[in-house]
Formats: sequence, C-alpha cells, structure tokens
Amino acid sequence: MTGVQTCALPISACYGSSPALVRLGLGSSGLPVLGATVSVGASLLVLGATLLRPGQVGFVLGNVNFGDGMRRKEGEWYDTPLNWLLLGSVTIASAQLFRYLALGAMDVTVASPLIASNAVFTLFFGWIMNRQTESFSKNVIMGVVMSMIGSVVLVVPIGV
Repeated sequence: MTGVQTCALPISACYGSSPALVRLGLGSSGLPVLGATVSVGASLLVLGATLLRPGQVGFVLGNVNFGDGMRRKEGEWYDTPLNWLLLGSVTIASAQLFRYLALGAMDVTVASPLIASNAVFTLFFGWIMNRQTESFSKNVIMGVVMSMIGSVVLVVPIGV
C-alpha cells in the first residue's frame, strides 16, 4: 500500500466526522458566523506559517523566475499568485460561512450531501480555469456523477 492509500482512511474519517462535530459545536447557539471565523482564522495561521519558508513571499508576490528565464506576463490581472490567493481566500471564506449556516439551520444528514455537491462545481471550474493540469477522464466524470446521484438519493425523502 502506498502512503496516499494509507492516509485515505484517516482522511475520510476526519472529513466524515467534521460536519457532525461542527453541528455539535454550534449546538443551539445560532453562531455559525463564529464557527466560520474560527475555521478561516485557523487556515490563515497555517498559510501564514508556510509563508515563513525562504522564497515563498517572493513567489506569492510574483517575484519569481520560472527557471527557464521566462517570467509572468506583466500587466495581466492574473500576473501574480497573490491575486489568485486573494480570490481563493474570499471564495473559501464564503464557502465556510455558508457551510456553517447550512449545518446550523438543518440536519447534518441533509446538509452534508448537499455540501458534497461541490464536486460538480470543482469539475466545472477546474475545466474552465485549469484544464491543462487537471484530469477529466471518464472515471473522474463518472465518479462525480455517481457522487451526485448518491447525494440526491440521501436528500430526497422516500415516497417522493
């Protein structure tokens, strides 16, 4: 078994238990914004720690040579990783906020499959923005479709 395969079960357990733990943490407090703030703050601490490595700040700010003498195109809105990092930060913070709002407003067994629909959006935006490096094989697409079918089966009440 490879290292990735060895880690798959603990990763699945962590991701699988996360919504239930979030729901327990929120309880009846009605403070999903606080939960999202804690999640985003913890992520910010980890990201900040990775920027302490030598050369990382220069890379994020776009002061990097690709090794073949080529540099990024100047003047494009996407000319530095910092712009992508900021855009990603806003979308992730928004996603966390809506995740905590959903987990605070409905049952975990209903909210979690709906949250799992992010695979469709990941596939769509990955194809739009990153199709040179992402895999869009039949197996990947079938996996996303099967995941969505499973989510629908879990959410739709029996008898409808």
